[in-house]
Amino acid sequence: MSLSLQVPQEKSHQRIRSADYKIKESLTLAPQDAEKYRNAKSFDDILALNVDFLEKRVTTSPFTVSLQTETSPLIKQLSTANSLGFLTVCSSPGRILHDEHNREIGFQKAQLQGFIKGEERMEAFEVSYLINSY
Repeated sequence: MSLSLQVPQEKSHQRIRSADYKIKESLTLAPQDAEKYRNAKSFDDILALNVDFLEKRVTTSPFTVSLQTETSPLIKQLSTANSLGFLTVCSSPGRILHDEHNREIGFQKAQLQGFIKGEERMEAFEVSYLINSY
């Protein structure tokens, strides 16, 4: 997979699009963050920026508009996944949904979406993540 992040020059917020990650629409990046993504030269650079976004050292990301409240309990695990080479771009915890009378009306499945580069990295991720999740 080649890494191709294109950030047009704009005065206020920068916009970023990447066909490699099939981003359906461009997301607005803060100027200081756009510069960091523009300077990313490798998949590992993007992984590091994603960890920085999850841990609030970078304020915006080309993969999401913002971190949702429901993501808070997952930050440590998502950071670990990114550190192991799995670029997380979408996640949600599993949870039971309730109506206004606190009756169960359904559930939200837990899910994680992202990208990984290379078969060796995939094997390492599978083994490390399974060991670290228990």
